Amino acid sequence: MVGGSWLEEGNAMWGFHDRLLTLRKALHAFLSSSPRREALWRRWRRQQSLLNAQAGLVYTEVEWSDHSGDVSGGDIYESLEEIHVLALAHVLGRPIIVIADTVLKDMNGEALAPIPFGGIYLPLECSASECHRSPLLLAYDGGHFSALVAMETQAPVSLASAIPLTDSNHELLPIQFSVDPEDREDFGGKMELSYSESIALLKENLDVVRIEEQEGESRNGILGSIGKSVGQKLRLKLSRSNSQRQNNKGGLLCAVLHSEKSHEYLDKMLNNYLHTARIRFQQEQEKPLE
Repeated sequence: MVGGSWLEEGNAMWGFHDRLLTLRKALHAFLSSSPRREALWRRWRRQQSLLNAQAGLVYTEVEWSDHSGDVSGGDIYESLEEIHVLALAHVLGRPIIVIADTVLKDMNGEALAPIPFGGIYLPLECSASECHRSPLLLAYDGGHFSALVAMETQAPVSLASAIPLTDSNHELLPIQFSVDPEDREDFGGKMELSYSESIALLKENLDVVRIEEQEGESRNGILGSIGKSVGQKLRLKLSRSNSQRQNNKGGLLCAVLHSEKSHEYLDKMLNNYLHTARIRFQQEQEKPLE
């Protein structure tokens, strides 16, 4: 399976690596025993069926059954797939946006394999009123996740930072596993959300705004460090079958990042990190030369 280190989710939320695998354990428990696991299985089977059809593959029921073990989490230390990101969004009760290339390339720039991680993952089986509306941001590159966080800013608190929900071609980032086929025999193969339905779904789970770009003004102003960090990747076309184009005359469609409330122990964690880093540096300096 494709995957990478998920220590970065803890880094993005709390400011430190989740070295005790707290999130992975919660994810494993959710996929193993949660009453929502059947709905996530249906959503995964529908999306996987569409991808299989594009590749000319057809799974037998035995193969679907075998794959269900992978979706359920399997070994807690195994690498993870897109469905696990969706499950994590439910565990956290929080949307997750993954910025990623669409194709893995070799050192010569030749395409090797598709990268399916990019897109928007919403806790679709949870009540939006009970979930956090500020998305968790991750970049996926080279088989690893990296946390994306907004730096402190003097911008108005109501809109300190934001993340684009479209690519440079003004196409919506894929809303992963957006359709539950329920008991349909074709697994909802022809079910797709319209553009207006996609926007409504995003607005239900995120605080969506349209940012007008003034003449001579850089978009990085309101996007802050997020815009600078992922600008290059957003210029890549993160499109799938459910990507849809917006009218760019309405401004840049973004989700607001609510970063005004930091973790109550943030300062202590930063000071502890700097203190231990200083000790390690001094120890390196005191080592005798060989």
